[in-house]
Amino acid sequence: MPYNMLKYSVFCWFILLQLLSFNINAGDFEDGIAAASQNNFKKAYSLWLPLANEGNAKAQHNLGFMYQTGLGLAQNYNEALKWYKLAAEQNYAESQNNLAYMYDKGLGTKIDYQEAIKWYQLAAKQNHTQAQYNLGILQYEGKGIDKNNIEAFNLFKAAAKQGQPEAITYLAIMYQLGKGTRQDLNQAKKLYLIAANQNNLEAQYNLGKLYKDTKQYNEAIKWLSLSSEKGYYLSQAELGHLYYSGIGVARDLFKAAKYYSLAAAQGDITSQANIGNLYFSGVGVNKDINQAIKWFEKAAESGDVKSQTGLGLIYLNGEKEIKPDYAKAVKWNRLAADAGSAIAQNSLGVAYSSGIGVKKDEKEAIKWFTAAAEQNHKLAQFQLGQSYLFGEGVPKNENEAIKWLRLSAKQNFAPAQVLLGNVLAIPGIYQDTKTANQLLKKLADEGNAEAQYVLGMNSFRFIKTQNLTEAQKWFNQAAQQGHTEAQYELANVLYELDDDKTNPKNISEIVKLLNLAAEKGHKEAEFKLGFLAYHGIGRDKDYPLALSYYKKAAEKGLQIAQLYIGVMYSKGLGVEKNIDEAKRWLKSSSDIDVELRKIAISLLEEPLKPIEKFNVTVINNNTAAIFNKGKSYIKKFTINTFDKIDALETAKEISLDKYSPESPLETKL
Repeated sequence: MPYNMLKYSVFCWFILLQLLSFNINAGDFEDGIAAASQNNFKKAYSLWLPLANEGNAKAQHNLGFMYQTGLGLAQNYNEALKWYKLAAEQNYAESQNNLAYMYDKGLGTKIDYQEAIKWYQLAAKQNHTQAQYNLGILQYEGKGIDKNNIEAFNLFKAAAKQGQPEAITYLAIMYQLGKGTRQDLNQAKKLYLIAANQNNLEAQYNLGKLYKDTKQYNEAIKWLSLSSEKGYYLSQAELGHLYYSGIGVARDLFKAAKYYSLAAAQGDITSQANIGNLYFSGVGVNKDINQAIKWFEKAAESGDVKSQTGLGLIYLNGEKEIKPDYAKAVKWNRLAADAGSAIAQNSLGVAYSSGIGVKKDEKEAIKWFTAAAEQNHKLAQFQLGQSYLFGEGVPKNENEAIKWLRLSAKQNFAPAQVLLGNVLAIPGIYQDTKTANQLLKKLADEGNAEAQYVLGMNSFRFIKTQNLTEAQKWFNQAAQQGHTEAQYELANVLYELDDDKTNPKNISEIVKLLNLAAEKGHKEAEFKLGFLAYHGIGRDKDYPLALSYYKKAAEKGLQIAQLYIGVMYSKGLGVEKNIDEAKRWLKSSSDIDVELRKIAISLLEEPLKPIEKFNVTVINNNTAAIFNKGKSYIKKFTINTFDKIDALETAKEISLDKYSPESPLETKL
């Protein structure tokens, strides 16, 4: 819609003095004009009221105008309607137009397009310019009358012939769009120029847009700047975009922020979202989360989905000055999710899957992950793939898991590529070693530690394809980046590669790696350190030290450690013999199946006993085989809105939007 869609007839008192005194007998009416011109409205009212009561249409009109605008007396739409109607019934065109406007806008009455059209038509028949324009608008929009572009075009043309700037502008719009007439951009430009030179702000804006579309950027900036300086918010928003994107001008983020701020202050929703984003990212302005929230909230309350999404992320993650507020995060994410924001849908999925701000509900999490994933949101696709892989909120379904992981991986989402490569490397009906290696090696060569680790595992975990040298290479690369699992597995590989299992040559490096992992709470590394101390591998036997390591691992729930502690208490190894304690620890480890319990206990006596004959899946070394049997080594990733990776992805997705209405007619406050 145009900036000033409809107008009633507004006269400054200087014009009233000239126009309304024409053909009026000298006396009270002229005295009223004189009083009004000196801002003595009380006197003017007292002089015009008797005349109006006597049926003077022009006096009635002036009283209606005073009541409508609150000029010199309290605003009263009912009184305005009364006086306008009295004058309009005397065929006074100015009052007919203004009365129609009040019905059109519902001022002092309910909106009544039929009444509005009736009075506009009566005024338009008298060649009233503003009524022709206003009636043209209703005809174009089909309000109270059948939509008719041709009739609207003719009405605008009639008003334009009398020099009405808004009608000239609208006539240009119709030529530009080819509505009600053939499209003619040259004619549109000519008309825009006429109206723009009359200081019509909308014409200046549309002319600037037209020049921009034809890449005449100097002219575009000229006209947009003219209307922007006079406060036209659409021009301010457009200039903000041009300076932000560097289209036709040197990119200037400071100016972009300036123009977005001006438009935002006038209520432009997109500019509010954009200036909020600039404050959030510290682009063109100093980073200010409070200012970002202020503008995001203004836009979000008007229904801007990306601002709602941004607020959801801010309140979920927290910032330096802002503590996480999960209730607000869920509020804004739900609004945005219901409006179709994939980012917000994913965030809601995370909230429900982890119980943050809402009661944990895996089925509800799946609902939102699915909604986002179906919009090709790669994080949600990854989350959904994991859910199907591990059976969280849905029954396990490898087909669905691989389907969603593939979709996420196609978008170069590294965690999905790693997990997919991991799954496809497992022998079985889904095995696709070629694809797995392609995915993983590309990431590994780029320095992705998780991919390096998985490649190491793929070379280490399967007996038939085991390649310890290759495993060592990849584990080493990941371990150097501080990857805890890789540090642990590298220690295992180094042990396997050493010919002397009782006194390995590289025992110091093995212990160093295990310590690095154990320092970060890796329970299997703690167990392995205890195992080395227990058997005196590369050192003297030390049962108390072994027991201390086993307890650290046991307290983290590692059942093989709990089993070993029970055995040590039962035999009094490194601790005073205590059958009750032994029973307590052995009971804790009761989930280990009978076969593996036998193996585990036998390894206390014979640590180097070959166990290849047993049905084990993962062969890291003897003890690793025990506590990994029946458990896929595949690790679940924790990717959620707290993670840096999600914050980075989201920042891209809620980046600045260009204010780009579909047509010049679609721009309104």
